[in-house]
Amino acid sequence: TCALPIYITIERCKIDNVYDAGITSQGNDNSYDVYNLYFRNNIISNCEYSYEYFHSGTGLTETDIYFDNNTCLNAGGGFGHNQRRDGVNGHHLMFWLINGTATRVMCRNNILYNATESLIAYFNTVSLAQVSLDYNDLYQSSGNLGTLCLTNYTTLATWRTASSHDANSISANPLFISTSNFHLQVGSPAIHTGVNAGILTDFVGFPFANPPSIGAYELGLETISSDTLMINNTAM
Repeated sequence: TCALPIYITIERCKIDNVYDAGITSQGNDNSYDVYNLYFRNNIISNCEYSYEYFHSGTGLTETDIYFDNNTCLNAGGGFGHNQRRDGVNGHHLMFWLINGTATRVMCRNNILYNATESLIAYFNTVSLAQVSLDYNDLYQSSGNLGTLCLTNYTTLATWRTASSHDANSISANPLFISTSNFHLQVGSPAIHTGVNAGILTDFVGFPFANPPSIGAYELGLETISSDTLMINNTAM
């Protein structure tokens, strides 16, 4: 078993059109523990899974694994969706078997925006108890919001009851600036409705408020390119 701290951080990346998972931590042996993984401030689109997590080896310790302040778009919308040998699985958050002892495996302040099957999927109750989800914006324009043991839930209320997750999450259109600009419009329900996750700045380095906005972008004065300046999300 690994005795040294592992620090892996994936942040401020744009990840698009991946056949399987845009970001994942996974394995099936008993030879290593899993800890100190940080996935934050990413924009993940058109992947079969935005984030897939499983470790099926027994006796492992899994701790301090964070998927926070990501903007996840159109799970299952990529090139590989209808080519998969295991069938279609368009979910933003996919949790398979977690057999170890997991603490502080957390998914917070994420925008999960539209998926072909459902936004979140657990395939057993063991994994459900090992992960904490909260303060997310779960927006599905039509279809299923969550899947638990192959049962689908279409509303945030029924998903909360079934999963005991997302007590402080919302289910509302986050109101992006456009289909290609994922800054939040003034009046977005995702503005300042997250929880302080210890992340200081957003995708472009702008300071997060306290409480922060949900997703990869804070609202405010942001330089998004050398020749475009946004003030309250209006191009100047």
